[in-house]
Amino acid sequence: LKKMFKQNLFIERLSTDEEWYQLHPFFRSYLEARLRRESTGQWTKLHRKAREWFEQNGMPNYAIKHAIDSGDSQLLGELLEKSCYDLLINSQYMELMGWARILSDDDIMKRPKLCFAVAFNSILVHQFSEGRQLLASLVDSASVRRKLGEFSNGLPVLLGMDAAFRDDVDDAMQHCL
Repeated sequence: LKKMFKQNLFIERLSTDEEWYQLHPFFRSYLEARLRRESTGQWTKLHRKAREWFEQNGMPNYAIKHAIDSGDSQLLGELLEKSCYDLLINSQYMELMGWARILSDDDIMKRPKLCFAVAFNSILVHQFSEGRQLLASLVDSASVRRKLGEFSNGLPVLLGMDAAFRDDVDDAMQHCL
């Protein structure tokens, strides 16, 4: 065991200051399988505690992964909506899209910021019909636009971008002017 520990077979370093480590993926998989097999009730509790800790310590990606592993889609939706602006700013489009696909369309549409972020991503990757459907749910309500917060200035631009991709120059100019 000492030799394996010395060779970092159980853990891997996350930071250069040697303060943050995580379990090596193979060892983590072994422990997870054993925990699931021997104590199913603890699995969800542990992921909820881990999610809470990561969220409180400003690590939304890890918090989101633990929300997924706990199987709590309500919590996942809340976390994605809280984190979607930062994920977009940090160019984590694909991660956001992958996580959002776990939720139902209704779950996404009832969370304006998340809905905007997923619509933005959809248009960026040329999934126009999906993006338009999500945008339509946002545009119809002024109260929803107020809830968008940091995204509210981007809504006309996103609508204009969608119109430009559809080659509707008049509509694009109307939104962007």
